[in-house]
Amino acid sequence: MELQEYPYLEHIDQEYFDIHDVTEIMSYPVICLRQLEDGRRIAKVLNTCTHDGFPVVDQHNHLLGLVRRDQLIALLECGIFVE
Repeated sequence: MELQEYPYLEHIDQEYFDIHDVTEIMSYPVICLRQLEDGRRIAKVLNTCTHDGFPVVDQHNHLLGLVRRDQLIALLECGIFVE
């Protein structure tokens, strides 16, 4: 990579990142959203909890990514969801 002048991140010792346990970061119970989710369920989730982000999972509960509360609110306000 250096020869072709591509930028890259230096290797950092893994122990540096192991300062928190996942239970210290995530609220319980974890509220997941599906890849395709009903707009009514999204509204219900937003009205019943104060989480700022939600894991998005597929039909096998494999993590696909995260979505923020403000992104979900914007989708609902714009009507961009599947009924």
